[in-house]
Amino acid sequence: MLVKLITPQLSREFDNVVSIVVPTTLGDLQILPAHSTLIAELELGEMELLFSDNKLQSIAIYVGFVRVLEDNIVEFITDDIEFIEELDLNSVQAAYEEEEKIASEPIIDEESYIQKVSIANREAFRLRMAKKHHSKKQYR
Repeated sequence: MLVKLITPQLSREFDNVVSIVVPTTLGDLQILPAHSTLIAELELGEMELLFSDNKLQSIAIYVGFVRVLEDNIVEFITDDIEFIEELDLNSVQAAYEEEEKIASEPIIDEESYIQKVSIANREAFRLRMAKKHHSKKQYR
């Protein structure tokens, strides 16, 4: 399959993908070659791409959509992605701690509350992913 990752900051393509597992609002979705066409809403979580050479690529994915097209093309249109192996545990930990300080400040209105919760959830997820990848590196 050909996988296209599209964000406001970048556009990347991966070829020779044999399996995709991605979090959606309806649960995890596995996409295999010759999958029927569909559109699904993405949810904050870890996406895994398995390549024909058995290499596994883990990607932190945020809100957006996945679109499975004919001819084994899969597009991810999302506000942001991060390659988990590129997450630095120390900088992610610092960002999480900074966000915790900001989140403890008084809330002025509902919109501020929603924004704070969204950012806090994102930073907590990034920290979990960085710790998970860091622990995998230690045992290789």
